[in-house]
Amino acid sequence: MSPNAIATVPGTLLAVAGRGLLLTGDSGTGKSDIVLGLLDRGHQLIADDAVELFLHHGELHGRCPEALRGLLAIRGLGVLDVAELFGHDRLRASQRIDLEIALIAAPPPADPLMVDWSNRSIMGITIPCLRLPAMGNRDLPLLVETAVKMHAKPGVQATWPGTTAQGPGGKED
Repeated sequence: MSPNAIATVPGTLLAVAGRGLLLTGDSGTGKSDIVLGLLDRGHQLIADDAVELFLHHGELHGRCPEALRGLLAIRGLGVLDVAELFGHDRLRASQRIDLEIALIAAPPPADPLMVDWSNRSIMGITIPCLRLPAMGNRDLPLLVETAVKMHAKPGVQATWPGTTAQGPGGKED
């Protein structure tokens, strides 16, 4: 793929604790609600609904298509202007992507040690991916924020018994 190539994927891109998070999942899994919670916690939105991916110095980055910049669609509230509601500091133009959290429409497993990490290749770049069950009465913004912080500490996931992958660097998608 050429260095100037751009691919657009469905999902949301955020800067959480300084790390680039690509949040994906089927419609209705709660992505936008999670974004609202993360914005309230002080994190930054790059893109909602569609993420333009590009390579920069050999790393995967994302940005928002111009027409959607600064907007967040929330069912029951409509399309929100993030800068107007949260301030301009909650928006960011682009971000390197450090990991993906893929929301799945499933209840959490009965065993809290069952964690589903894998890797995903996008535009020739491999990023770690956590499949996070999104059903049930869960504080998803807190869970997502915690997963990002854990990912920032190398080797944390690999030390958990019962994981279905060895953590970031484990199996390929």
